[in-house]
Amino acid sequence: MSLFKKEVGTSLTNRNHNLRTRFYRNSMKDVKDAFNKICIEENKSLRQADEYEGRMYISTKTYEIFIKVSSDSPVESSVDLSVRFFAPNIFRSPKRIIYRLYKKIDKILVFKGTEQEE
Repeated sequence: MSLFKKEVGTSLTNRNHNLRTRFYRNSMKDVKDAFNKICIEENKSLRQADEYEGRMYISTKTYEIFIKVSSDSPVESSVDLSVRFFAPNIFRSPKRIIYRLYKKIDKILVFKGTEQEE
């Protein structure tokens, strides 16, 4: 296991509870608007790769964030994040970026929960 990972992503069954897919009681449009609001606050640009599938990404000089929003119903959405650094960075870890982004999204959207272990 590398101390300085260059890429970290969330999933339904991640061992780290903070890196699991998050579910929200909001529509896909609300989730996209929330990410857009965060990007405006942080002076970053949100690029939408695919409007229909809910794929977006944020690119900076040192890293990029891939966002996948899925919607099982009109009022519920799930969010997966993946952070990739272009070069090893000892000051910021991809996990911290995911934690920070989820924390900001939780303040804007209605958090439903994560997948529970059985």
